[in-house]
Amino acid sequence: MPRWNLNYMKLRDKLLLMYVLSVFIPIVVTNVVFYNVTSANIRSQKTRDAGMALNNLKNDLRVTIDQGVGLSYSLYTDPVFNDTISRSFQSHFEYIDAYNSYLKGQFSGQMNQGIRWYQVYTDNSTILSSGYIDRLTDDVRNSDWYVQFQAYSAPYPALISSDQMLSLFQRLDNLDTGGREQLLKIDLNMDMIKQYFHNSGFDGKVYLLDPGGHIQFSNDPTAEEAQIGKRYSEIQFPNKMIPFEITYTGINYLEGWSLHGVMDEEIVLKEVRKSRSFVVWLACINFVLPSIIIAAMSRSIHVRLVRILKHMKKVKTQNFQTIPPEDARDEIGQLTMEFNRMTETIHNLIHEVYLADIQKKDLELKQQEAQLHALHSQINPHFLFNTLESVRMRSLIKGEKETAKIVHNMAKMFRKSISWNQNDVIVKEELELIESFCKFRNTALEKNSNIPLRQILRY
Repeated sequence: MPRWNLNYMKLRDKLLLMYVLSVFIPIVVTNVVFYNVTSANIRSQKTRDAGMALNNLKNDLRVTIDQGVGLSYSLYTDPVFNDTISRSFQSHFEYIDAYNSYLKGQFSGQMNQGIRWYQVYTDNSTILSSGYIDRLTDDVRNSDWYVQFQAYSAPYPALISSDQMLSLFQRLDNLDTGGREQLLKIDLNMDMIKQYFHNSGFDGKVYLLDPGGHIQFSNDPTAEEAQIGKRYSEIQFPNKMIPFEITYTGINYLEGWSLHGVMDEEIVLKEVRKSRSFVVWLACINFVLPSIIIAAMSRSIHVRLVRILKHMKKVKTQNFQTIPPEDARDEIGQLTMEFNRMTETIHNLIHEVYLADIQKKDLELKQQEAQLHALHSQINPHFLFNTLESVRMRSLIKGEKETAKIVHNMAKMFRKSISWNQNDVIVKEELELIESFCKFRNTALEKNSNIPLRQILRY
């Protein structure tokens, strides 16, 4: 349709369409795609960072637990240590001597950074409660950690949480204990674990879950009061939360334990908004600079072409005003120069034709005036002809035929001389004039024979 034909569109609309199709839409599409890709990359990077932070926390936590496990295995596999604490001492002095000579040195060399304290519990009544050894009393058996530990029968250490404390428990039954119950309780350094959780770099809440899915530790301040011991699945999180989960596998003493993290999506969106601001500023720069350049170039084309069009319309009304000269060497500048040259040429041609037409009309007017004067000059001879005709008729009435004939020939000669207004005369008219002249002369000579010859020759 002509409506969508580019040849029917104004130049301004074409430039605007070119700007929209070539600048506006590509920049918008490019920035939208760039923003989406950047947002996806930031979200992916933030997710990877959170996963790496959670994995690092898992490793740090395992290193701390492994320190306790190392202590547990070293005491569990030490036959001298197990034989000493399961032996029946004859007296307190004998036990004190054994303690000072062996047990004291054995206990003092086992402390490290990840262990807060460790204690050996035994129901050996011959051992005194001192240092790192304590009696396995009924109060101990009624404690929460002891009750939980009774559910474990594996020979490797068990990780149990009790009273906001993570501890490793190991039965010291590697050798024959003579029916005595002996166990090792290793309290982990909770300050170090808390430091791991709070300095993990995970932008969110982290929960340590036991194999039953219960929360045993968290960096959430509210977890210490309301969420410890609660099932993780029962906690209601906002919809815009990103979950993470890392489970300890292949480690017998940590089998089933897991780290769960939840990160608010607003944290990710905050990073995305930073990139959005960058994208917006970049888009503004991409809009402003091309727009200024295209506007300047469009104005250079549109304004100058409109000016040429206005002067063309003036030419239609015979206003041959030229366009003010400008220092331009492009196609429009050349078009302006050619237009001015054409306008001046047309003006000169019209002026020359107009003057020639005026001169022609002036000549025609003068010719008409000359004809009018000729008519005026012909009016007066008519009076003479009428007078001569009256004289001729008067002569005929009086019977003077010769006089009437003379007057008739003379009037005929006058009429011929007045009516000749062309350069060429036919022979017949010339013969008639000669005939009239001859008749006039003969009649006059016959009538006036006494007139001098010189006067007659004038006729």
